[in-house]
Amino acid sequence: MNLHTIDANILDMQGLPLDLRINKMLSDINRLYQRGQVILLTKFADLGLADTEATMANVFARMPNNTIFMTEVYRGVHTNFDMPTLINGARLSGRLIVYGSSESSNKLTAYFQQETGLWTRHLNKGAATNYTDTGWHKIEVHGLQEDLTTSSVTNLENKLSNLKTPGIYYIAGSIMSQFTDVPTTGSGASLCEVTYIHHLADTIQTLRTNGVAQTGWRRQISNNGTVGEWKQEFVSGSPMNSSSTISFAGGTVSGTLTTRTLQPEKTATHNIGYASLTYNNAYFQNAPTVVSDANHKLFINDIPDEVLDAWSKVNYRQWKMKAAVAEKGEEESRLHVGVIAQDIKEKFESAGLDATKYGILIYDSWEAIEAVEYKPAVYDPDTNELISEEVQAVEGREAGEIWMVRMEECLALEAALMRRTTKRLEDRMAALEGK
Repeated sequence: MNLHTIDANILDMQGLPLDLRINKMLSDINRLYQRGQVILLTKFADLGLADTEATMANVFARMPNNTIFMTEVYRGVHTNFDMPTLINGARLSGRLIVYGSSESSNKLTAYFQQETGLWTRHLNKGAATNYTDTGWHKIEVHGLQEDLTTSSVTNLENKLSNLKTPGIYYIAGSIMSQFTDVPTTGSGASLCEVTYIHHLADTIQTLRTNGVAQTGWRRQISNNGTVGEWKQEFVSGSPMNSSSTISFAGGTVSGTLTTRTLQPEKTATHNIGYASLTYNNAYFQNAPTVVSDANHKLFINDIPDEVLDAWSKVNYRQWKMKAAVAEKGEEESRLHVGVIAQDIKEKFESAGLDATKYGILIYDSWEAIEAVEYKPAVYDPDTNELISEEVQAVEGREAGEIWMVRMEECLALEAALMRRTTKRLEDRMAALEGK
C-alpha cells in the first residue's frame, strides 16, 4: 500500500456514498501507517505472559507483526524460560531480543546476549516440521570462549566427542585429564574449537595445547555418530611427539623435511621413490644396513658357474648422465663408472639366462597419466545441495620404461667372480708346484 494506491482507490470509490468513501480512505491510511510503524515491547507482560509462563514457544506464539521485543531474562525469575545453557548445564541470564517480521507472522528471529557470547534462534512456522524451530545456536564472538568444568565433563559423559555445539572452549589441564578420548590426556591446558559443516551435518574438533609450540590435533565426527581418529596437525618448526605419525598417502611433500627417525608404516612393503620418479642423491654418515639374516631367506646355494661365466662377459663402462649434461653442460658434468643394464641383459641372454630372475637387473614401465585441473566443489546457492564433487589436481606424465641395476649385487657378483678366478689360479699353481 502506498499513496499512489490510495489515490487510485479514491478514484475507484467515486460511485460510493461519501461516508463510505471517507471510511475506506481512513482505513487505507491507517493500514499504511501501521505497516511503517515498529512497535517496541519491553516486558513479558506486554505479551500477556507472567514470568513463570515465559517460554520461547509462548513468545513466538504471541509476537505481533512489525514488533521488537526486548527484555532482560533472569534464570532465577523466569524459571521455565528455555534460555541458552553452557556445556556444564548452567542456564544463562541475559538480554532477549525478538524481531517480528513485517511481512509474515510465520517468521521470527531471536537473539540472546550475555557476557560469554551471543546466540541466535529462528522460527519458521510455514517450513517443514524439522525446520520449525532451530533452537539456540551460539555465534562466535572474537576473544570469548567457554570454560569447560567438571560438570561439563559429566554432561559430556567424559567424552570430548560429545561436544558438538559450535564454539571455542578452554579446557584446563585438570579437566583435560578427565576426558577419555583426548590425544594427550593430562598434557595441560588446551583450547578446543568446534566447527559445524552445514552441508554434511558433520562436526570438526580442533584441539591446541596451551604453549608456544602450538601443538594441535584435529578429527571429524560424522552425522551418524562415527568418530574419526585424532590427526596431529603439522606446524612448521614445531616438534611432534614421539608417537605421532604423518601419513602422506597419495600426497606430496616439497621442501625440507627435518626428522629424527623416519619409519615406514609396514616393514618390507613401501618404497622411497618410484621407477618413474627417482631421487637424485642420498647422503648418509654410514653405509646402509640391509637384512641378511638366514632366517629371512630360502633356497640358499652357491652361485652357479654359468652365472659367473655370464657376468664375466659384462664390461665396465664410463658415461655422463643426460640430465647432468642438460643442467651443467658437457664440460662441467662429471663422468661416472659402472655397468649398463642392457649389457647385463644381453650377456645373460647369450648364456641362456634371464637376468631379470636375479636381483641385479630391474625393469619397470608405467602408463601415461592425463593431467587433471583442480576444481572446487560446487553447491546450489539457495539449497546448499552439492551439485558437483571437488576434483583434485593430477600431474600428467608420459608413458615410459626404464632398466635399472642393484649395484651392490653387481659388485657381489664381481667379487665372487674374482674369488673363483683366484681359486682356479691358486689350484693351477699348486698343481704345477707338485709336479
